[in-house]
Amino acid sequence: MIEQWTLFPTVLQRKFLLTLLAGIASAGISVIICVATKDHILLTLGIVVLCACLISCRGIWATATHKNYEVVEGICAGISTPMLRRYRKVHLVDSHGVEITLLLSKSALLKIGEPYRFYFQKGSRPSLEMTIWTQPFQRTAFWAMKQSASRRKRN
Repeated sequence: MIEQWTLFPTVLQRKFLLTLLAGIASAGISVIICVATKDHILLTLGIVVLCACLISCRGIWATATHKNYEVVEGICAGISTPMLRRYRKVHLVDSHGVEITLLLSKSALLKIGEPYRFYFQKGSRPSLEMTIWTQPFQRTAFWAMKQSASRRKRN
């Protein structure tokens, strides 16, 4: 089990741990409030959130264990934001010079000219040549983003 954990990409390890921590914190805070105020409804809600986080962690673990994810890596060549949309079109150029287009949330902070690595769950996107169209905010499609370390160390 620990051997599998060390093989997971760092960003997926972080996603797993933060999800687990959020569930434990929710349950812990609701227990403290329940003891102080005898509010059993909040305790129930905290336990429900913990269960949802545990189910999500199990899904992350299974996907990472079976390597059921794809990695898209490249240098950000351009960012465009269509009017009145809640997403951005991000254009990446990979190491072979192929341009890849992603639809990402406006909250994703990206810089043109910087290398990025994106993790997607396999089968969560249609294959349209080299254009990746994921629905913005779709939690199962877009897993994690990491700025590549090789470029970050030079700055």
